Amino acid sequence: MTVTKYPSIQVDGFGFMPGDYRQVVRRYTITNRNNATVRLISLGAGIQSVKVPNNNNDLADVVLGFDDLSGYLQNRYIGRIINRSYDPFARSSPATNCSVNIDDSSNTDIVNWDSYVSDDRVVMTRVSSIENGYLMVQVSYGPWSNENRLHVEIRATSTRPVAVDIVSYCLFNLAGHGMGPRELKSHVVTINANKRLELEGDVAGKVDAVNELRSPTRLCSRLLFQVPGGGYNHNFCVVDYSSAWSYRFHARILHPASGRFLEVYSNHPSVRLYTGNHLPDPEKINVTELDKVRCKKNTISKHTRGLMGKDGALYTRHGCFALVPQGYPESFSCQNCPSNILYPGKIYVHDLSYDFGVAI
Repeated sequence: MTVTKYPSIQVDGFGFMPGDYRQVVRRYTITNRNNATVRLISLGAGIQSVKVPNNNNDLADVVLGFDDLSGYLQNRYIGRIINRSYDPFARSSPATNCSVNIDDSSNTDIVNWDSYVSDDRVVMTRVSSIENGYLMVQVSYGPWSNENRLHVEIRATSTRPVAVDIVSYCLFNLAGHGMGPRELKSHVVTINANKRLELEGDVAGKVDAVNELRSPTRLCSRLLFQVPGGGYNHNFCVVDYSSAWSYRFHARILHPASGRFLEVYSNHPSVRLYTGNHLPDPEKINVTELDKVRCKKNTISKHTRGLMGKDGALYTRHGCFALVPQGYPESFSCQNCPSNILYPGKIYVHDLSYDFGVAI
């Protein structure tokens, strides 16, 4: 009798890199004893899918993404590992329709990483050229436990001093990846932070009422409307009384109808909450502009109403969230902030866990 070892890992192809059919983008499917799965792709060392159960034990994919390689190449950052030296959050439209140079090795999200299976983990590595040197990064996914916990280890080293803040930019909707803003606005978030970071890198005082998320808070339309910019894209300083780099609880978010929740743990000093503010907003379509590209008035294509994702789902504004553990942005300009500079001979260490569960 054959005994299946869990987690099991299967490998298949996800496509070929444009212009080089020798470069196969690999996809890894990790399955635990409860048939919950994590799918990874070697393009950008990304998370393509996470299927976890609800309170009826029905599985659903809770990660936004694309069915094929072209979707990821045309819409940058989503689901992938990024170095915040190339900060997608600082762009006016971080997720969609970015022109890319496939040969630019500094863009970790649109290059094909070397990858392999090691016991119960999937390991991906990349050596990138930087000015007068090299940056070497390794990302290890796993184990994917039977309790639906995914551990991620990120390591890096460099041949010269360089600012490094390597994070997983994964977009979630715990109702299901295509359930949109109506379900996102029923999510309840809790963040272990009593301060937030201003854009210039200074640690602010205690958070105001809009940003006070230490108590469970629903991401309702009224709250998002009160946030400057029409939604969260804020960096919160995680509470810790021992060390800025100790491993601890960062945030929890719950979807009450399905019972699914996600808890995020990390050894980094802050966490960014993002609520999909830059995804297409179907309520603000400019029909005049559509006429210029020969779209009939009153006949607006589905593609103009949202970003086409997996299974034909349309991703729209406030249809997802991200909880991104990270270092302090622009820490070099803040005297009291831990440094993000990686020096030769030192190792950058970022450990984080995504803990999925069902509220009883």
